[in-house]
Amino acid sequence: CAARESGGLTFYTLDEVGDPSPGAGLRITFVPGIPGLWAEALRNVCEVKKLEYIRVLHPLGDRQRQARLYELTSQRSLPTMLYNDDHPRSALIEQIRLAEKLGAENGSPQLIPSNVNDRILMLGLLNEVAGESGLIYTWRLMGKDTDPDSQASVMLAEKYGYTPEAAAAGEQHLIDILQALSAQLRMQKVNGSKYFVGDSISVLDIYWATFSIAFGLPDEEIMPRTRQNMG
Repeated sequence: CAARESGGLTFYTLDEVGDPSPGAGLRITFVPGIPGLWAEALRNVCEVKKLEYIRVLHPLGDRQRQARLYELTSQRSLPTMLYNDDHPRSALIEQIRLAEKLGAENGSPQLIPSNVNDRILMLGLLNEVAGESGLIYTWRLMGKDTDPDSQASVMLAEKYGYTPEAAAAGEQHLIDILQALSAQLRMQKVNGSKYFVGDSISVLDIYWATFSIAFGLPDEEIMPRTRQNMG
């Protein structure tokens, strides 16, 4: 069996559980030992939605297994979300909509607001946090090796459009987004709510709670230190 244990968790390979079938269930790709923010945020959404899922080894840095992922999904992004024989999902919005749909009948909280104005606001702010050119997307372009010929810079250029100029412009972009999030929370506090939108938890609250570790490293009780995440 190609499944492996890491931190008490079982991870399966794409060859074991990647092929679509009606009873395959929900499968999400992860990198053991590394708190990939998008994967962990999606995992947290699934936890709140009380969804059972299988952890799949994401082929990070393994070209042969990346080819297998691309064969299955036509992309290489982490995380990839697979459900039964349905089409694979790698985009943020389609992933959270699937989680909302699967958890609709198990008594879990509704995480996408039904009110259209709240929904538009929540999805817009979520995109600023987790979408392309959003908070964490931009954060990845900053604080990196600024040598344009380094391996890290080449990888960032291919995946995220890194340039020294983009990194230099990132700080103000982060400030603008953080100020918008802070203003929304202040307004909600005045209205008696501790959530970003409305009076109940939403996907945005979960993604921000997860992504905030980029700005304040949690203690080991929340994020154990591993050989893979030492950096």
